[in-house]
Amino acid sequence: MKTLLPLAALAAFAFTAAPAAADNGPVGSATVAVHYADLDLNSRAGVAKLDRRIRAAVETACGTASDFDVRGKNQVKACRADTLAAVAAQRDQVIASVQRASQVRLAAQ
Repeated sequence: MKTLLPLAALAAFAFTAAPAAADNGPVGSATVAVHYADLDLNSRAGVAKLDRRIRAAVETACGTASDFDVRGKNQVKACRADTLAAVAAQRDQVIASVQRASQVRLAAQ
C-alpha cells in the first residue's frame, strides 16, 4: 500500500504560478508529499485529517505574502484555490483505492 500522496500537480502549479512566497521573488521547484498510511480513510475523521494535511501542504507550497502586498496576497490566494482544485482528483483516487483495498481484504477473509 502506498503511504504517500505525492502532490506533483500541487508542486507544479504552485511554482509555475510564482506566488510571493517570500519577498525574494519566484520560488524554485520542490516536491510536496502528504503522508496518509497512518490514517483510516474509511472514516470521516481520517478523510478530514487527510484534507487538513493537504491544505497544510498547499499553504506551504504556495507560500505567503506580506500584509502590505495586495497583489502577492491575491496570487497566494489564487495559487491555493487552483492547487486544491488540481489535486482534488488525486485525493479522491487515494481515498477510493484505500476503500477498495479494504473491501477486497474483507471479502478475502
